[in-house]
Order: sequence, then structure tokens, then C-alpha cells
Amino acid sequence: MSLQRRISWNAALRNVRDDRAKIPAGMLGARALVQLGARTRPLVVAGQYDRAAIMAAACKAGGSGKVSE
Repeated sequence: MSLQRRISWNAALRNVRDDRAKIPAGMLGARALVQLGARTRPLVVAGQYDRAAIMAAACKAGGSGKVSE
């Protein structure tokens, strides 16, 4: 019996790609909106997280129009 084993590199690399975490379709857009909003209203003020700013950014990124500032 031979000690060598043949592998299919296409199948091996396909399995590697399939193991990667999948990013939901809207996640990148939401992340960009939060980062853009953080420029206009900082998420950290004086070393403390501004919860209102974080929630406002999350609501804006989520598409809900119910953000009050």
C-alpha cells in the first residue's frame, strides 16, 4: 500500500472558503453608516461611552427612522 495520498486542491480550498465566517449582506453598509455617524457625533466622550450616540447610530444604520437627537 502506498503512503502517498492525492488531494484535490480545488476541493480543499473550497472547504477553506466555506469555513470562513459569512458577513450578512447589510452588515457592511450598516457598519459604514455607524462609522460615518461617529465622525459627526463621537461615540466616546471624555473616556466614557455615549450610549445615546451609540443607539442613535445603531438606529440610523438599521434603517429605522425613529432617531431623535
